[in-house]
Amino acid sequence: MNSSPMKKLYPVILMCAIGLLSQSCNIINPKEEIPTYIFIDSIKLSNVAPSVHGSPSERIKDAWVYLDNNLIGAYELPAKVPLILLKDSNEVSIRAGVWDNGISGTRVQYPYYLISNNLVPASPGNTIPLDVTTKYNENVSFHLIEDFEQGNSFIKFLNADTTLLRTGTLATDLRGANIAKMELNRTAGAIGGQSITSQSVNIPSTLQSYIEIDYRCNVPFTIAAQITGINAPVITGDIIGLRERADWNKVYINLTEYGVNNAGRDFNFMIKASLPDGQNEGFVEIDNFKVLSF
Repeated sequence: MNSSPMKKLYPVILMCAIGLLSQSCNIINPKEEIPTYIFIDSIKLSNVAPSVHGSPSERIKDAWVYLDNNLIGAYELPAKVPLILLKDSNEVSIRAGVWDNGISGTRVQYPYYLISNNLVPASPGNTIPLDVTTKYNENVSFHLIEDFEQGNSFIKFLNADTTLLRTGTLATDLRGANIAKMELNRTAGAIGGQSITSQSVNIPSTLQSYIEIDYRCNVPFTIAAQITGINAPVITGDIIGLRERADWNKVYINLTEYGVNNAGRDFNFMIKASLPDGQNEGFVEIDNFKVLSF
């Protein structure tokens, strides 16, 4: 007689248990939001003041993506980036990324390029292409710009066999009508070449500073510096070595450490190359050599 009420309660208890279990599963496995995708093919450098900034040549490799000022990640270009967007208009900011010293393992946000701000609507499951451009920050100081259009800041260093000479090239949007070329020829006795800037540069000791350089070459070459100061010995040291490149390349060379360690001293920059054993001819071509800082 007493078992009948229990039999009636059992299905109710079972249903409650199933309901609680279902709720706990939803807590453990919440509903996933569907992302909106943005597609960034490239980041272009606009040339708003060529007389101040020089050529707009760039080698922007990455997009550093921020959503509402929060870093989402760095993405190699071209990139399709998933974003969880919850509003009709979302602030997506892009910073241009480069390889510090030309090394893929040292990806950084280039400090002299401005951030690109974009308003992106939520569109779950869809891809929105972004046309991203940047330009130089107005606060950047260009200590030296040599594009070889009007002259040549590089002169022969001491008793080197040869040096960088200004020469014509096929005009392009990035390289104008002239570049500088160092030609090496074993038969002619030009086994090695060294050039140094005639203009000295004082690099800030408390701020970031960089060299930008476009180049191509069929022999390795070195960028070095001669550092001078009042009542101080002259220091000459290598900054970076660059390998052969059949096509034009660009590298961003971080000088910050050199400025910190040589406060108040002047820098003259050098290009050095020599023929490898067994090679009778070679060349180094450079353009758009810039030294810049904040």
